[in-house]
Amino acid sequence: MLHWTSRGLEIVELWFDEVLPQGVQPDIVRHRQAFEPKAAVASDFYTLTTDLTLDPEALLAQVQKETRYEIRRAQEKDQALLEAWDGKDSAFFDQFVAFYQEFAAQKGLQALDPQHLRLMASAGRLDLSRARIATEAEALVYHAHYRHGGRARLLHSASRFRGSSDSGFRALVGRVNRWLHWQDLTRFKANGTTWYDWGGWYEGQEDQDRLRINQFKESFGGTQLRTYNCEVLRSTKARILAGIARLLGRR
Repeated sequence: MLHWTSRGLEIVELWFDEVLPQGVQPDIVRHRQAFEPKAAVASDFYTLTTDLTLDPEALLAQVQKETRYEIRRAQEKDQALLEAWDGKDSAFFDQFVAFYQEFAAQKGLQALDPQHLRLMASAGRLDLSRARIATEAEALVYHAHYRHGGRARLLHSASRFRGSSDSGFRALVGRVNRWLHWQDLTRFKANGTTWYDWGGWYEGQEDQDRLRINQFKESFGGTQLRTYNCEVLRSTKARILAGIARLLGRR
């Protein structure tokens, strides 16, 4: 459970099958990827999941042949190196935030909310990892995950393309990114995580960029899953403020 106050409202965020603890009386409850709708109005969230209870050979067998080759090449020829956050090093956290904000600006993506990540970190639910190659000190890829209750969910993945037109460099970053995803999967499995969520799966057919992201995720295997995001307004104050916001939005 994540718990904070914003504009005088107490907000709780629950993930997957988490339930609101007894005695906690927030104004708003936000359910993220619940397995069943938690409110009359709920938005579908499709995702892809990987079963980490499989033995390592079966887990690797799910990965497409070309992706397995890219992972091996990153390991053996590129000499990719993994660095995982210990949950305490503030410099690592700040470097991830700066890296992602630059990546998001280049890609036209929404900037992340560092404060929300800090809430996850303070609750012991944020996992950060990065990868570089042995000959370079600078990280090429960062990943951020939400972890709790035997589950890990990809939040953010950022790569250092820097708008490069160098096809060799872009290929290197792509290999290292695949390698880091595989390292994360095996690291989570070793730490007792049983269920991995790839952080979304596009169910449409129009957005070619999102379809390519689907293909990337599917190259690791996995199963499609429908979940639900919803917000429950539990207090009169929350309902009044939500009504005012809707009225202002119509003007």
